[in-house]
Amino acid sequence: MLSNRFQGRFWDGFRKALTLLAIVTLGFAIAQQSGLIRPKDRLAGQRLPDFRLPNIQLDGDTFTLEDLKGKAVLMTFWSTTCGPCRDEIPLLKKLHEEFAGRGLVVLGVTDDAPGTARAFAERNKMTYPLVFDHGGRLGGRFDVRAIPYNVFVAPDGTIAGDVTGTLSEAEARRRLEPLLAQALTP
Repeated sequence: MLSNRFQGRFWDGFRKALTLLAIVTLGFAIAQQSGLIRPKDRLAGQRLPDFRLPNIQLDGDTFTLEDLKGKAVLMTFWSTTCGPCRDEIPLLKKLHEEFAGRGLVVLGVTDDAPGTARAFAERNKMTYPLVFDHGGRLGGRFDVRAIPYNVFVAPDGTIAGDVTGTLSEAEARRRLEPLLAQALTP
């Protein structure tokens, strides 16, 4: 038989562990509910919404859903003031340059003022198209709460997945390969 002293310590420790587990579980649930922690691929299977957004690099030009038909799309929501977004630019440029010939469109979406975004894009030699999302309307349709936010779209316009936060090259390639296999080449 165990001593009362040992039993008391055991149950005290057990109660503390249960309390800690409850606090961590509650904290995780609150963070997930508030959008601080977001599951990947929450939009998978949905259709890309129709849109018409001004092209930041070409005055008077617009970019529409129709322009993306038959293409694999990596749509990235970003801002010039977002450090992780800036860190992601070299990867996005690399993917754009490597896979444009296989039917990939990397599309940067920002609600930064077009002049600010254009100057930033020129300084950073951003080669993929950028569009102005006035008032974050398109971002709102995706419920974007944190950036960078990346959306992978199949050539048929179906969202294949989405990732909040900085995208790794390995994950980008893993997600793009099946989409590129379906894409119509230019």
